[in-house]
Amino acid sequence: MKIATYNIWNDNRGWPDRLEQICDEIKTQNADLLCLQDVPDEDTCKYIAEEGKYGFYSFVKHPSCELAILSKYPFLDDYSFGEAQIVNVKAGNYVLEVINVHLPWDSVLSCEKQVIALVNQNKKTKADYSVFCGDFNCEAGSSVQNFILGKQSLYGEEAVPYWEDLAIVYQNITGIEPEATLDLAANPRWKDHGYKPCAGTRIDWILLKYSYPNPSPKLKTFRLFGRKISPKTGYCPSDHYGVLAELDFDNI
Repeated sequence: MKIATYNIWNDNRGWPDRLEQICDEIKTQNADLLCLQDVPDEDTCKYIAEEGKYGFYSFVKHPSCELAILSKYPFLDDYSFGEAQIVNVKAGNYVLEVINVHLPWDSVLSCEKQVIALVNQNKKTKADYSVFCGDFNCEAGSSVQNFILGKQSLYGEEAVPYWEDLAIVYQNITGIEPEATLDLAANPRWKDHGYKPCAGTRIDWILLKYSYPNPSPKLKTFRLFGRKISPKTGYCPSDHYGVLAELDFDNI
């Protein structure tokens, strides 16, 4: 199963041609489950779903973010919790829970509190596996990431069981270091701001909850997408790069 997350940048620059870039990227990746952030409206969500041949989609508008999950599998459950979006799907013989989030960029405290609430909510799940993905607006090594990975507590809370950052898992398997998803050097949205070459940060994550006593699915692929700059718009499809992970639930 291929799972992807993509902040598609709700901005008029390059639009609507940039929407076609986004759809082209999504069709190329052909993810089974796609979490989107910064979706302008439900009509845009529906259009992307139709273009990408997704038979099922869910869109939710919160006061501070717009989220969508597109799926090739029917939803067993579909609901919001706080400012996150949660669905359950059947993945082979297993039930998979997917949490889609877009945390605020301007408040570490809010990020911490939202993540604690979501981790505690997830402890109630009956799904066999859980994936937590989206735009976390927090860098690697931040309090938010360290809490999720089980490296520190926050406000007397801890993530038990902990979660695994699939970019780091892939690095351990292949030796390939995780790359910036917010590329401040090469992405046209940012490079005119005068950032130094190679500047950037990794704030878009796909996390898998430690699944014991269930066996772990095999991580087959992990990659970024959405880097191509259009000569027509002068932009990448988004100001973020998308992230895709392929998990094999058939050969545990």
